Order: sequence, then C-alpha cells, then structure tokens
Amino acid sequence: MCEYKPIKCSACQLETPQKNWSEHQGQCQLTVKTCENCHIAYKPNDIHSQHSEIVCLREQFQQYRFAAQNEIGELRAELRQSQRNSYSFSFIKMLNIIFHFYFSRKSNRFVSITRSYSR
Repeated sequence: MCEYKPIKCSACQLETPQKNWSEHQGQCQLTVKTCENCHIAYKPNDIHSQHSEIVCLREQFQQYRFAAQNEIGELRAELRQSQRNSYSFSFIKMLNIIFHFYFSRKSNRFVSITRSYSR
C-alpha cells in the first residue's frame, strides 16, 4: 500500500497522507476520544474539555457510587419483600397453630363430654 495515499479525517475532513495519519490523529483539534477507564468523550487538544487523571478518577468514583446506590436500593427492596413474606408466613403459621390448638381442645372436650354421657 502506498504510504502517500490520502486518508480523509472524519473529524476535520482534512486529507492527510497515510504515513502521517497517526501524527494527524494525535494533533487533530476536532477528534473526539473516549476514555477507556471512565467512558467520557473528550477532545484531546481542547482546553475546555481537558481529561486529566483527576477528572477521570472523579468520574469513575461517581459512576461506582451511583452503581452502589442502585445496588443498595435493590437489596433493600429485596429485604423488605422477604420480610413481608416472612411476616405473612409467620402470621399464617400462627393462625395454623391456633386453629389446630383450638380444634384439638374442642375435640378433646367433645370426647370428654361424650365419655361422661356414656357412663
């Protein structure tokens, strides 16, 4: 392939020889790059959108904090649901015990009453 073949920059529309392409990409004022760590889009040579290590770390921290808050919210919702299920289960279990206790005593009364009449 010819190293002088012109390649058109998608950002600034300038045609650059292939041999100078990597140099142009590093210097092009309109090229937008995305940080691999925090996924912020920025222009490398733009004074107003400089992407320093501090900016990157701050953005990563905010992303992790947001993700953690979402996960905490989901876990709290799961906990509330399991507590509701547990309370419902405990209530039903308690009713079941009362029901069995009541009817077992009632049947014992019935047995004791029928024994007293049969004598």
